[in-house]
Parts: sequence; structure tokens; C-alpha cells
Amino acid sequence: MSSTLLEVTRSAHEDVERLERLIVRELQREPDHNRDRLFQSHRVRHMIDLITNTTDKLIDVYEDKDSARKDEIAALGGQTATGATTLFGAFYDRLKEIRDYHRRHPSARVVDTTEEYEELLKEEPHIEFSGEEAFGRYLDMHELYNEYINSKFGDSSTEYLTFLDSFSQTQSIPFHLKLSRQYKEYLEHVLQYLVSFMERTQPLQDLNRLFEKLEVEFEQQWADGKVLGWENKGLDRDPLPSQSDELDLEYYSTLEELMEVGPEKLKEALAALGLKTGGTLKQRAERLFLTKNTPLEQLDRKHFARSSRNSEKNVATDQISSKKEIALMEAKLHQLCDLLTEVIDLTKENIEKKQALTYEEMEAEREECIIACLNGRNLSLWQASYMVEDIKEDGAGCIAKCCDVVRSKNVEAHAVAKLEMVLAVAKVMMKGSSGGGHQEVTQADSESDDEEQQIYNPLKLPMGWDGKPIPYWLYKLHGLGQVCLHQSLSVHELLFIYEFKCEICGNQSYWGRRAFERHFKEWRHQHGMRCLNIPNTKNFNEITSIQEAKELWEKIQERQGVNKWRPDLEEEYEDREGNIYNKKTYTDLQRQGLI
Repeated sequence: MSSTLLEVTRSAHEDVERLERLIVRELQREPDHNRDRLFQSHRVRHMIDLITNTTDKLIDVYEDKDSARKDEIAALGGQTATGATTLFGAFYDRLKEIRDYHRRHPSARVVDTTEEYEELLKEEPHIEFSGEEAFGRYLDMHELYNEYINSKFGDSSTEYLTFLDSFSQTQSIPFHLKLSRQYKEYLEHVLQYLVSFMERTQPLQDLNRLFEKLEVEFEQQWADGKVLGWENKGLDRDPLPSQSDELDLEYYSTLEELMEVGPEKLKEALAALGLKTGGTLKQRAERLFLTKNTPLEQLDRKHFARSSRNSEKNVATDQISSKKEIALMEAKLHQLCDLLTEVIDLTKENIEKKQALTYEEMEAEREECIIACLNGRNLSLWQASYMVEDIKEDGAGCIAKCCDVVRSKNVEAHAVAKLEMVLAVAKVMMKGSSGGGHQEVTQADSESDDEEQQIYNPLKLPMGWDGKPIPYWLYKLHGLGQVCLHQSLSVHELLFIYEFKCEICGNQSYWGRRAFERHFKEWRHQHGMRCLNIPNTKNFNEITSIQEAKELWEKIQERQGVNKWRPDLEEEYEDREGNIYNKKTYTDLQRQGLI
């Protein structure tokens, strides 16, 4: 019943108002820590994008380029194509349409979209950060640093800490090196990383509007010659390419001496002056030797190339455009560095701290990171990946260290099960490896036992960190019964093997059996079922394929008899007075002679 344009418009306005209220509620909540604050910003950014998209659709509706909205309003008023007004006729037509709809869809139910929008406040956005960035606290510019020290404009002796201080000081780079393609690509890479970092850490910052304002100010400063480092647009320090190719004819007194330079040098010198470059070696030398005592303005036009003047103008225009583009990228770089001043300072402090830490201090900090990770609400896949990779590299030593952390009083009770699961997966992986690593794990597991003994494990459950089978409830909780753990599986295969995909949710992945069963009541699955015009009832639990859902819905409708055509009840007849009857009633009245 929401197919009319006015109903779509009303629904869009309702969605915008609901999203605005959700944004207010979200911003009124004070985040507990930095990660929660980052998630909050991304949720608000997502809702703002939804408002923007809905508003764009409303603008298209109100512009009414196809006059559909105007025609629908006229139809509601009872206006016909001939200009006549049949207000009650339009009303009864609309009433008939509503009744027909509910007669055809007796099982239709009203879907409350409030729950779907409430789920937006519970989402935890997936934000990708490298390990060095520490969830947005620091910059990770090692790739840009390597690009800098291996370039012509960079200093190979520069350390990473010094690079963090000087990468925004572009005025220290020689001017003639700024015009190279390598420097331009370097600036593009730096801007690309900083913009990406800003979008991940400050999603509510409108960079497009910031850059638009910057470009307007830059155009004015460029016209006035006030851009930092480009005061005269680079014209006073511009080493023209032709100057490096010109020959100083004062050193050559005869034509024969000039011919000894070679044909290629002569050709480059002639091209730099805009003269013809063809002919033999002697002809080229003669043509160039004419410029020793005769100015170019007084030379005969036949010595000049036809497009020399136009080419010079085009080259000069391209050079000015290239300089302006590089200067604008430098201005954007300075603007972003001003916004990220605090992050840059924290990054430098972190680098200095790492350089000053001893091995014992680094290990203590590592334990604190593990505790903070485990005490969090969720252990994400990339965190588990890092932990298992550490176990793979360090072997039994890391397992023993993690066991000590688990026994520590600083770890909450629910975190123990998380770490047990990670260690169980790592244990299965390490059993398949050969060599000293397997022996170290065996030694670590058997330290508490004087004699090795056969462990009773009829269900073949994975081993925990203590060398004993993990509890069966933990085995079922993490969905390990869905697959068969094999010793030859790699770390990433073990981490990502418990994946359930739902085609109705747009091929969304759900990790673990609990998440998969819970998603049938979440907004994403409900939205997908509503797009298929199928009610999201218990009959469709465990159904993830669109085709299977459609086939099941057809069978349910056939069983209920909803789709069967019943002419006695649904076929309509109208008498001369405009009264409407179904076929059975109309036939009975006609036989009795009443109509």
C-alpha cells in the first residue's frame, strides 16, 4: 500500500526525522573510552549518510520532472483528464483499491521499522587499522618513509622520527626537484593516506567542504603570489628545460669545432631555440652557428620550426598548471597536518618510547595489551589473528605467558573463555607442525605432569591451553561442531572456517553459530525479507537462500489457499445503478429478476 508517490514521500520524511532523533540520542550518550567514541562517530556518520541519500530522493520527488506528483495530487482531488471533478468517485475508487489489497493479502502485517533503526545504535562498525596505528591513536607512515628516503628529493640518512617532524615542511625540498613526477606521486600518496586516516578516525569531519574552502583561498593567494614557497609562482627560480640543452657558442670559434659536438647535441640545442632540427651534421652546425652573432629575432623565418611558438606557449602553460597543482597539494598537506598535530606528536612520543624501552618493559606492555583486549566486549577476528600468529612464532613460551595472564586477577571471568578458544585453535594448528615447535608445546603441556598419560577424549574435542580437552559447551558455543578441525589447516583457515553466509542479507558473513542464529531477528535480515515481500516468521529460520525462501513462501500460500482464484467470491459484477456484487450474488439476484 506504500506504492503511491505521496506515501513514499511521507515515509521518507518520517525516516529522516527518526534518524535525526537517533543521532541526538547517540550524541547525548557519553562514550566510555576512545574505541567507543570512535564507534559512536562512525554510527553517526552512517546515519548522516542515510539522511543525505533520503533527502536527495526527496529533492527529486519535489522537482517533479515527470509531473507524477502533480498528477497524483490531481487524482486525489478527483480531477479527470477532461477537467471534470469527481471527488466522491475518486474516494470510492481509492477505498475499493484498499479493500482489494487487503482481500488479496489477508496475512499481511504491519512492520514496525523502529526496531530496525534501533539496531543502528547497537552496531559496531568494522574499521581497519594497522597494528602500528593502535586503533587510530598513531600514524603508520613507514611505507611513505621508505618512499621518501629512496627518492631523489629525499635524504637516505633521515630516520623515521626525523621524517615525522619534516614531512610537512615541503619548503625545505629544492625547487627544481618539486617539478618531477616522483615528487608529485609522493605527495599524492601522502595525501591519500592522511585523508584515509582522517576518514577512519574523524568521520564527522567534512573534508570536502574543508578542501573547497582551501581551494578558494588558494586561488586568491596564487593570483596575489602569496602561496608559501611559491611567492612568484616559481617563475624566478624556474630552470627552463631549454637552458640545460643550450650550447655556449663562445667556446667554439669555427664551424668544425662545433661539428665535433655530435649530431644529437646539435639537435637538442636547435630544438631548445625553436630552430629546425633536420638536415646533415654540417647543416645543423651551420644553422646553430648563425645564432652566435645574430639574435633570434633577426634570423630568417625559414630557419625556425613551424610550431615553435605554439609549442613554447603550450609548454609554458603546462608548466604553470603543473606548478599550481603541486602547490595546491602542498597546501592540502599543510592543512591536514594542522588538523593532525596532536596525533603526530603522540606518534613521535610513541616512537621515542619504543626506542627507550627495555625487553622487560616491552613484555610488560604486551601483557597489558592482552589484558585490555580480553577485557573488551568482543575479541575481533584480527585481534585473534595477531594472538595466534604470536603463538605460532613463539610456540610454547607464548602459550605459557598467556596462561599466566589468564590466571592473573586482572582478567575478567568471561575473558578466560575467549583466550581458551584462541589457544585451542592454536594448539590444533601447532599439532600439525613438525620439528622443535611440536616438542616445545609438548614440553609446556607436560610440565605439570611427571608422567605422560593417555587422555580420555571420545568426542575428539580440541585441546585447551592446559593440555586437556576444552569443555563441550565451549565446543558447541563457538560452532566448532560445524566443521572438522584438521591438523593441516593454516591459522587463517582455522580463524575464518566458522563462516555462515546469508544471501538474503546481501551475502553478509556471520561468524559462529550463535551470531548466525541471532541474525534472523536483526534488521538486516528483516529488511531483506521485506524486499522479497515475505513475512519474517519462524517458518523461515535457517533459510538463507533467496530461491529457497521464495519456494517455501509459495508452498505456504498454496497451503493457505491465498493464491487460488475464486471467481465466485472475487469476480465482480456491476448493475445499471453502479452497485457492485460478486459473481455468485449477482447471478442469484439476476435469476430472481431483482436486477
